[in-house]
Amino acid sequence: MAVVFDNKEKEHAAAGDYEMNILRNVVRETWRKTVPERQKSNGTIETLEVHAGRMGKLFNNADYEAICIPQILEHSKYMSAVELRNYTMTVERLGRIYQQVYGNEIAGLLLIGIAKKARDTSSVRRYLELIISLLEKRNTRHLKLSDKEAAELRILSLRLYKSQRGILSFLRKGETAVLGSLIEDKKRRISRHSRKISKYSNVLGGAKHA
Repeated sequence: MAVVFDNKEKEHAAAGDYEMNILRNVVRETWRKTVPERQKSNGTIETLEVHAGRMGKLFNNADYEAICIPQILEHSKYMSAVELRNYTMTVERLGRIYQQVYGNEIAGLLLIGIAKKARDTSSVRRYLELIISLLEKRNTRHLKLSDKEAAELRILSLRLYKSQRGILSFLRKGETAVLGSLIEDKKRRISRHSRKISKYSNVLGGAKHA
């Protein structure tokens, strides 16, 4: 079903976008004024504007541009134009991964720390490699746990099948109920592991092919 917005909601959304654009313009003009003259002709401003636009769209706010771009601009004094582009593209990959795994708020905080500490592309890549390695370990852990739960589920299901058969099955109603409860619990656990596996696999797939 399509979502229908009334006129007041549309006006409110438009006003919010207008205010956000004003804020972004103010923030952008602020850091643009601090760009050294020697960097104004090598594409630094253009690279950072593109980067800020992508990150602003990703997080839907001006916080990143206000806090992180001045830090990156400071680091860029020691980078070539090519390295600055590689640096910003790597940060964008990190931003997408952090957002998918941790959500906007924590991802934003992590990126603030990275913008402050990572002074070159190799430093940012280490953070990228670290999060990919962490996700791979988490994915492997959930795969192993899911396999373990699935094996235990098969055993419980067989016990339940045997408990429900035979002429004395009515005497084993208590055992049958307990086994049924254990089976449902195993299914819930497997479902949780499957969601985690799907999440981490999707993030890893996007990270490695970005």
